[in-house]
Order: sequence, then C-alpha cells, then structure tokens
Amino acid sequence: MATRTATSNVYLSYSAADEKVAAQIRRRLRDDGYDVFDPIADVRLGENWAEAISHGLEQARAMVVLLSPDSVKSPNVLHEIGFALGSKHFRGRVLPVVLKPTEEIPWFLRTIPDVRITAGDPGSQVAKVLKWLIKKAG
Repeated sequence: MATRTATSNVYLSYSAADEKVAAQIRRRLRDDGYDVFDPIADVRLGENWAEAISHGLEQARAMVVLLSPDSVKSPNVLHEIGFALGSKHFRGRVLPVVLKPTEEIPWFLRTIPDVRITAGDPGSQVAKVLKWLIKKAG
C-alpha cells in the first residue's frame, strides 16, 4: 500500500453516466492507498452538495477526469476541471482519462497527455499513470 501524503488526495471527476467505470477506478485507487474524493459516490443525501464539492476540491492535490460524450457536456465536470487547472495544488497533476471517443474534449485538456482506456482493468491503467504523474510533478 502506498504511503499517504497530501499528494495522495485525488479528486475523481466524471459524469453519472460513467459511474460504472468510475467505481472500478475509484476502487483501484483506494486499494493503492489514494484518498479519493468522488463527488457522486461520497456526497450523502441531504448533505450540502456545493460545500462537499468545494471541500473535496480544496483537499485534493491531483484530479482524474473521466472523459466521455456525457462528461464533456456536464457543467459540473467542466467547473471541476476549471478549478483544478486554475489551482497551484493541481499543477501538473490533472490526468484526463478518455473512456469513450469524443470530438468535444475541451481544448485546454487536449494540451495534456491523456490515458485512453481500451481493454482490461481501467483502474490499474489509471493508477499506474497517476503514480507516475504525481512523482513527476513533485
């Protein structure tokens, strides 16, 4: 299991339509020792959603954003990405993961190397690249 540090706090951004694969990735990252905040799975019914999301973003030091035709149209996902790209805490630690081909990936994410999920365990693919990305970003 990985040593827990501030950089092990990961925000998982995605559309509810991609929840099945997000759960696989979340499970693998947590198994590898990351503290993962999942805005769909971790915010409880009746909880102040905006406050919980804000806290999750403030605590995270890396973001995994799952890209699909649904997520690139989600105002929430786009807001979360915008927050991460504008925050020094996420500098060099935003990992776009393309789940399904889409032509509508925002231009600012096209400048960042991504992971393309093809076959096999998406969680292991993401965990491997995230570990490298965090190490590289320092």
